[in-house]
Parts: sequence; structure tokens; C-alpha cells
Amino acid sequence: MAKNRIVFIVWLLLWLAAWARGVGNMAGGILLASALCAAAEIAAACALRKRLTAQLSAAVSCRKGEELPVTVTVANSGLLSCLRVQADVQCRNLLTGEVTHAAACLPAAGHAKAQTVCTLRPRHCGKLELTLTALRVYDMFGLVGAKKPVGLTAPSLVLPDVWPVELTVSERRSPDMDSSEYSMYQKHSLEAVGKDGSPAGAPAGSSGKQRHSAGAGQHR
Repeated sequence: MAKNRIVFIVWLLLWLAAWARGVGNMAGGILLASALCAAAEIAAACALRKRLTAQLSAAVSCRKGEELPVTVTVANSGLLSCLRVQADVQCRNLLTGEVTHAAACLPAAGHAKAQTVCTLRPRHCGKLELTLTALRVYDMFGLVGAKKPVGLTAPSLVLPDVWPVELTVSERRSPDMDSSEYSMYQKHSLEAVGKDGSPAGAPAGSSGKQRHSAGAGQHR
């Protein structure tokens, strides 16, 4: 927009210089017509912004780093048409607080609807709050953008990356100690030794009697 203003000012200065040097009435006519056309275009842009309504929609979710399309629909209920309407979109990540901006332009014909798509690329996961902050209606020369605040919002969600996981299932060759499988070795080991430490099959307490007899012999 700044470039268009500079070009237009240079255009006016050239014809002003030509008119001042007495080139003729044509230079003065072109200078006056240019100024009047610019003023009329700016006035029409300011009037047209009141006739515009907008809608905002976005994809429900996307992956981190992927493109998130945001659709803006503009309806012009007026008779006048505009070659350029700019939609300003703000994206706020409610988890990280990150704020990004995007803009897209579209024409707005009289008594018609137009649609454009803004593309965002979120870098972090979290819930997004998308806001259509304003519409800017530009004149034919691109000198002034008449701003109309909007404030429409739409939610979206950025999901984390998903990585494939490969699992290999193999047959266990040795049973676990806490397994439900029955171990014959453990059974025979327990049966080989009695509860009092005597060998399996010996009378209960025989081991204690033998130790008592040996002790008595030594005492005598």
C-alpha cells in the first residue's frame, strides 16, 4: 500500500509540474481528474465496508507442522463491487500462548459471496483460537484500506506427531517363577526335604533325636 501511495503522489507531481510550466489545460485536467477519482474510490471503499458480512470456519484438527486451512466467506449486500478485500486472521495457541497472523485477499462483487482460504502452519500442539479480526476494503488505486472490525472466532486442535511402533512377540522358552505353569522340579525339591529339615521318608523329629543322642554320648 505504501508503494501505491508513492507512485500516485509521483503521478500527481508530474502533472502538476507540467501544468505549472504552462504545457496546456490537458495537464491540469488530468491532475484534477486523478485527484477526484482517488477521492471517489476512497469514499466508495469506506461506504462499502458497511455492506460486508463475514463467516469463519476451520478444520477440526491438524498435525503439528502441517497446514491448517482457514476458510473466510465474505458477502456483499451492496450494489458496488470491490476488487480487493483483505481478511486478517489471528491464530492463538491457548496452551503455549503463541500468536501468529495471516491474511488473504479476495474480490467482493455486488450482491454476491466470495470465499478465500488462509493457510496456517502451527508449530506446537494445543488448542487453537482462530479469530477473524478485521476486513479491509481497498480502493482501486490501493491507497487506503477501510477497516471493518469483525471478531469472529473458530476453534481448532493441533495433534502431536504419531510414530509407528513395531512389536515382536516371541515364545518364552523358560517359565517364570510366578508363572501359572507347574514345575515338576520344584515339586520334587520340596518333597526331598521335610519341614523340619529331615530327608523325605524319615520319621518326623528323627534328625533331632540323632543330634540329642550324640550329645548325650559326649557328656558321658
